[in-house]
Amino acid sequence: MIKSVVIAMCLFLLPFSAPAAESRSDDSAAPGTESGTLFIGMDGQFKRFPVHVHGTLTPEKQIQEIARLTGWNLSLAEPVSVGRLGMTVVFSDQASFFKWPLHDQKAEFAVPDLKALTYTILDSVRHTLQYNDFYHPEETDISKLDIYFGLSDDRPFEVPAAGIKLPLDQPYPGSSKLQTTN
Repeated sequence: MIKSVVIAMCLFLLPFSAPAAESRSDDSAAPGTESGTLFIGMDGQFKRFPVHVHGTLTPEKQIQEIARLTGWNLSLAEPVSVGRLGMTVVFSDQASFFKWPLHDQKAEFAVPDLKALTYTILDSVRHTLQYNDFYHPEETDISKLDIYFGLSDDRPFEVPAAGIKLPLDQPYPGSSKLQTTN
């Protein structure tokens, strides 16, 4: 009886455990593929989705997989730059931020307005890049990995219709921090 209660409690608490770095190796993945996890949502409220890609799992492939899963256009103006303690994601002017209202996003990921869409995309990309094995977790606290966002031609990330502007020289702190300062 006690054993059954302990097992039931462990199964109940498992979804509430803190996210750990996701490994890119998965025994269930086909040969020649790498695996990871996509995180879709806003700060503190993420759903996890497993992903398997052919070849090497890169930041660009992670972002492409978020786009494929959600129906959002997350086209990049250039490859994600990876530095010692951070990454920079530069979106193209074709990304969904600039195409509101969206007609082809999937119902499961539909958002009510442009501001919510923008924060959901930024938080999802940030969290996915932070919690997939692009850095060695034993060497770096990956939850503190800085993610910067920008637009093509070295412009700061800005969506005027949503009232969102991010400086080029500061990492994205997450929507919860930005919304409490506005």
